Amino acid sequence: MALPDQLALGDILPPPEALPANPPPADTTPTTTGEAAPDPGPAGQGRWPLTAGLLVTLLVLFFGGGFLWWRNRDSQYWPA
Repeated sequence: MALPDQLALGDILPPPEALPANPPPADTTPTTTGEAAPDPGPAGQGRWPLTAGLLVTLLVLFFGGGFLWWRNRDSQYWPA
């Protein structure tokens, strides 16, 4: 059994009549006590997450390359 060359969007998506006319609105009601919302904290975390991700990426590349070198050090392409 082979797949057809092309699919119509109607074959993949539900018909427009099945979709709700208006999505439910997000909850934007203010607090009932009249108090201000709590402070979410500082906007950014600095550069530590980016630096840690870069360090982990470099470590994976370094150790992965070292493992590939170790596995291929005695192959016929690199005579000792």
